[in-house]
Amino acid sequence: AESLTNVAGLAGPALVLMAGPVTSSSWRAAVRLDPGEYRFSGRTRTSGVLPLPFGTRQGVALRVLGEGVQSLELVGDNNWRELSVDFRVADQPRIMSFVCELRGRAGQVWFDRGSLQLLRLK
Repeated sequence: AESLTNVAGLAGPALVLMAGPVTSSSWRAAVRLDPGEYRFSGRTRTSGVLPLPFGTRQGVALRVLGEGVQSLELVGDNNWRELSVDFRVADQPRIMSFVCELRGRAGQVWFDRGSLQLLRLK
């Protein structure tokens, strides 16, 4: 984590990822959740993010690992923007992994750590 007071709109800690020529990089966290419906969300800002010329996921996104669900993907330059992904845990408690991801060939992303949250919807 890095405190970035020079990034417009961010005064606290951020998770920062920078892309090289071929980058698939992420920050991850795991949590044990009871059955129910949830939302993983957070604010992100991108600068010069260029997608990879291959693969099914491109740019910046929030994902729930192994569930096949993710937020909207961002490429290019984006001012602070809220991303979110809804998902369901069925039947029994499970350990779920949450991903702040950058897949690209150039650019940088900031994930506002203070805004990353997991909410139980039902």
